Amino acid sequence: MEEKVLNIFKSVFNKVEPDEITLDAEFREWDQFSSLTLCELLSKLEEELGVKLKLSAMVNAETIEEVVDAVNESR
Repeated sequence: MEEKVLNIFKSVFNKVEPDEITLDAEFREWDQFSSLTLCELLSKLEEELGVKLKLSAMVNAETIEEVVDAVNESR
């Protein structure tokens, strides 16, 4: 699951160096981060992983690992 989430992050945050996209990365600090990219990320995660995520979990997530945890909790 971690690898799938990392790949989705890489597709959404395509202006970020791929080696910066790690589980402990604080994605809100990236220049490309905005409310629009958060919506795109949420949509892609739900569509590609077949889950329904809580918006509050995504809003409160600071690292990619926390997003992975939210995905796992929704399964």
